[in-house]
Amino acid sequence: MNEKEKPGHDVKYPASDKLNKEIGEVKYTQEAKQALIEALEKESDEFAKEALRKKNERENEKIKFIGGAEFSLNEIKNLVIPYPQGYDPIFHNKIAFYTEIYRLNKWDDLNPHEFIKPACVAGWTDALIYDRFPKEVLPAIQVLNSTVMGFIRLHKHYQYLTEEGLSMAIKYRDEAIHVMKTCKTWHEFRLEMTKHGVPYVYQKNMFEERE
Repeated sequence: MNEKEKPGHDVKYPASDKLNKEIGEVKYTQEAKQALIEALEKESDEFAKEALRKKNERENEKIKFIGGAEFSLNEIKNLVIPYPQGYDPIFHNKIAFYTEIYRLNKWDDLNPHEFIKPACVAGWTDALIYDRFPKEVLPAIQVLNSTVMGFIRLHKHYQYLTEEGLSMAIKYRDEAIHVMKTCKTWHEFRLEMTKHGVPYVYQKNMFEERE
C-alpha cells in the first residue's frame, strides 16, 4: 500500500477536481450577486414607479381654497413658485406701462409713479398681464400673495413666477405698452387688445366722470 492509500491520511483531490470546485464556488457567488443586484434593481424600480404614481396623483389632485379657487399642482408647477423671488421690478418708473395707462385715461393731474394708484389699475394689470397666463395661475398667485388688512399685498405678483413665467409676464407687459402707444384712448386700446386674446367688457370707471 503506498503512502496515499494509508488509512488516516487526508484524501487529496486531483488538481482538476479542486479547480472545478473553485469554479463552482465562484459561479455560485456570481449568480448570487447577480440575483441580488436584479432584486434590488427591481425593488428600486418598483419603488420609483410607486413614487412617480403618488407624485402624479398629488400633482393632479385639485386643491380647493376658500373663495372658490381650485387648481392642481400639475397645472401651475412650471409657472408658479411658493416663495417670492428677488426679481428686479418689471413695472419700474422707466417702464411706460403705467404712464401710458394714465395718458390714455387722461389722468393728467395724477402721478403714475406714485405707489398708491386708482383701484381699477390693479384689475387692469391683472387683465393685461396675469389673466393671459393659463387660468389657474392668477388664482394660485393670489392665494400665495394674499392681502393684508384686506387691500395691501406684501409682494408683487410677478415675484411668485418662475423664470419662465417672469419672461412671459415681461412679454405681455411690452406687448401692452406697444399697443398703448398706438392708441389715443383707453377704450381704443382695450379694443385693440382683444386681438391679442385679452377680453374687454366696457365699464365706466370713477375718473371718467371728470372728463
